Amino acid sequence: RFSPLDDATLRSVLSRELGVDAARAKDLAALSGGSVKQAIYLQSDAGKLLLDLAENFLESTASGSTVQRLSWAHSLEGDRKDVAKVLPIVMVMLRELWAEAVKLPAELRLLSAPPKHGRSLRPEHIQALMGALVSAQEALARNANIGLALDNLVLAGNA
Repeated sequence: RFSPLDDATLRSVLSRELGVDAARAKDLAALSGGSVKQAIYLQSDAGKLLLDLAENFLESTASGSTVQRLSWAHSLEGDRKDVAKVLPIVMVMLRELWAEAVKLPAELRLLSAPPKHGRSLRPEHIQALMGALVSAQEALARNANIGLALDNLVLAGNA
């Protein structure tokens, strides 16, 4: 097991070893938390499904529909490993939505482009979701009920 790589090093490795372009390398570096293994996984079909799941969170949250948000949460209830993999990705995407909403300069952005969904969310709602996400991760680390932790997450900071 290796320590996470800094973004610049990971981007270089991804460009050299996987042949990904600079924008994709930037995205993978941010979304993988500095892990080469996770970055490679995110390039796979299973990894792309995980990215879609994170986008689905943003889409359901932006919809304003409690039913859609709870449906997203309940779609993950069975697999603690998937939850542990998707929540950090959701955090990066929320951070990027917040960065766009408050108009941070490009050099302070983690991704090459903001996520597809969630752009209608207000900065204070995004911040509430980020706080709720950290709480959900902490609860899950204490072996809390997956469904309840995710329900709390999706119901946080109602739009």
